[in-house]
Amino acid sequence: MDELSPRLLIPDDHLVNQVFMSEVCDAFGWRYEIVGDGAACIEALMHDDVGFDLILMDIHMPGTSGIAAAAQIRSQDLDPPKSIPIVAVTADVSHENRSNCSQAGIDRFLGKPVRVPELKEMVEDLLAGKAQ
Repeated sequence: MDELSPRLLIPDDHLVNQVFMSEVCDAFGWRYEIVGDGAACIEALMHDDVGFDLILMDIHMPGTSGIAAAAQIRSQDLDPPKSIPIVAVTADVSHENRSNCSQAGIDRFLGKPVRVPELKEMVEDLLAGKAQ
């Protein structure tokens, strides 16, 4: 991995999901930081000197949920992180949850179980759009 590879922030409270996402990131050469909840996600964004390129956000976490964290990120005065792409990564694929994610400013929605090719394509697509 080098400084040109994308840097992802991954808020997720489940160890199995954290291990899975770290293995995927390692396989694609993506740099990443994993945090356990939405509050830690916001903290990581606000105190990071390098900058994250994308957030893969679990939605249902204790404390600050992914939806609440996304809404707080979108309300920031600082840009970035205000405009960082956010992908909801969740097993709750209901229409209501999708709508709540969209209202919170989440850019894309990825259902669990995560299919690696779909995740890779989504990350590359969002990062290509960010570079334009």
